[in-house]
Amino acid sequence: MFLLHHRRWLAAGVAVLTAAALGIAPAAAAPSADDEFDSTAIGALPAGWTGSGGQAAVAELPATRDRSLRLTDTSASTSTLAGRSFAATSDPVVVSLRLRAEQSSAVIGVHLDGPQGRAVTVALDDSANWYSYRGAQRTTLRGYTADRWYDLRIVARPATDTATVYLDGRLLASGLTFRSPVDTLDHLQITVSRSGVGAVWVDDVRIEAEAAAASWPSLGVVRPRDAGAIGASSVSVGGETLDRDYTDYASYRRYLDPLGATGIRMQTGWAKTERTRGVYDFGWLRSVVDDATARGVRPWLSVSYGNPAVYGSAGGEIGSGGRLPTGEGLTAWGNYVDALVTEFRGAVDEWEVWNEPDLRDQVPPEQYADFLIFTARRIRAAQSNARIYGVAAAGLWGNPSYPEQVLSRLAELGKLHLVTAVTYHAYSYNPDQKALYDQIAKVRGRLAGIAPGVSLRMGEGGAPSRSGGTGALAEQPWTPVSQAKWDLRRLIADLGNGVPTNVFGISDMRYGAPPAGINDKGLLRIHDDTRAVRYAKPAYYSIQAAASVLDGRLTPTRSSGATVDGRDAAVHTFRNAIGRQAVALWLRGGQEGIPSAGTTREFATVTVPAGNFTDPVYVDLRTAEVYDIPDGSWSRSGATYTFTGVPVYDSPVLLADRSLVPL
Repeated sequence: MFLLHHRRWLAAGVAVLTAAALGIAPAAAAPSADDEFDSTAIGALPAGWTGSGGQAAVAELPATRDRSLRLTDTSASTSTLAGRSFAATSDPVVVSLRLRAEQSSAVIGVHLDGPQGRAVTVALDDSANWYSYRGAQRTTLRGYTADRWYDLRIVARPATDTATVYLDGRLLASGLTFRSPVDTLDHLQITVSRSGVGAVWVDDVRIEAEAAAASWPSLGVVRPRDAGAIGASSVSVGGETLDRDYTDYASYRRYLDPLGATGIRMQTGWAKTERTRGVYDFGWLRSVVDDATARGVRPWLSVSYGNPAVYGSAGGEIGSGGRLPTGEGLTAWGNYVDALVTEFRGAVDEWEVWNEPDLRDQVPPEQYADFLIFTARRIRAAQSNARIYGVAAAGLWGNPSYPEQVLSRLAELGKLHLVTAVTYHAYSYNPDQKALYDQIAKVRGRLAGIAPGVSLRMGEGGAPSRSGGTGALAEQPWTPVSQAKWDLRRLIADLGNGVPTNVFGISDMRYGAPPAGINDKGLLRIHDDTRAVRYAKPAYYSIQAAASVLDGRLTPTRSSGATVDGRDAAVHTFRNAIGRQAVALWLRGGQEGIPSAGTTREFATVTVPAGNFTDPVYVDLRTAEVYDIPDGSWSRSGATYTFTGVPVYDSPVLLADRSLVPL
């Protein structure tokens, strides 16, 4: 991973204007809770919680060091309750928590209440089903299994008396009407019903509220599309470090297909596969490749790293920028590549050679070029239709000529036909800064002069969700909100510039002892000590919404001329085959363009000179909320469309034809 740290490349010198200076009302104060229970004494009720009936206290799950709130009901005539109040709000409330029932024979409920009554219930029944309500009518959602953690997310909107429910990253129900209409929400309650006995574990309880993105009529949320349903897109996700066991595929795989990314980048792990000379155990990688493929997600295999445990220094090194295999190690590498491609050629046709050879100045471009030729020839011999990606540069800044020198060497040797694309990584505080895309254009131009048929694609980029971990950008005071903004802005800026993109990564990575050893760029939060997934972060749902809309049906129109009434805004326009449009836009402002943790929006007039809309809608991709744009808020004069009162901030929103947005 490469860090673009130098502030001279950022939008230095731009004044930072506060909301007050702009005459903008600040966002409403948000009730919040973030209860992990790990600091609560075993046997105690957590601060801020109340309980009644049976026992409600923090306990340690057997065989783990993780503390959770456990509700135990031993009476068939009395319910066990645990609840937490929060500041009353009429704004949308997001409640996220993990829940694990010890049995499938008790009724366990998660409830959101207001002063007027019970608004939302999501519950487990005594027949092993999840269920909820549409008004007074019960609706079954899906089955459940005892002694398994579930990641539950409820979005409740008092203004419309509706709720949306997600489970393990997958949308279960949208547009659920409240059981009782309420003006505000102010209380979360967990129950084990009096009709039976049982126990349930609850953990990672988060309560957040945020003013609605728009006052326009709500149409609900972007309906996520699984990777298999999307089929083709230019969005992939990072599944790196499985080769070193920094992540746990079995733990995160259930989140993979609902995300909507249609590819996953993974490293093949020579050292993990060949522990004895000439003996290859591909079982670990085979299970991953087969599972991802079955989920509609195409594996993109980065063939790396070295194998010093078996071949000593001749086997090269493990890690970014590490030395390449040489001598007998190179011969063994070639044999490994032969076996690897033969093993997976029925499931994989995208191969990348090594990772970030330019990072530590240990691998000159000429040496890497020769290594790329050696490896690519072995890949092609085993799979003639292979798509081979080269360079995997740590960045286009520190050594921008590295890709050019590599391809020049290939051209000199008549081997350009071996390479399909050049990949690069990009980490910058401002994910869409102009200097980055100017540099991409320069590199593209230079590569086109050497190898016209070789494309450029972004192979790795992402932001942390908290500070203090390891890896690029870790020292910035990130939050889950600013991570979601960063990931969205990079994804859309790449696609808008015609660059296939990759979100790094699907899961947090444990490089070393927590907290400093945790790379927090994942869309999924992990247990720091076990690598097992705890829950999907807000950025997961943001990328899910973007992937569901910006798929292979849409192509970028790079000179649309759309403007946001003179403000410093990024604008990217996409069209489908019949010209219907989705215009993505966000404000670049703030501290040097770095995404903020705030959610205050401004109102702008957006002009689209060459528009094509029949029924325009507004989409806040970060929250996935969709709104109808009333007739009085947009107009058309010839091919020019004007939208007034559009809520904008430093996170991408869409003005899109309704036909492009799954609802």
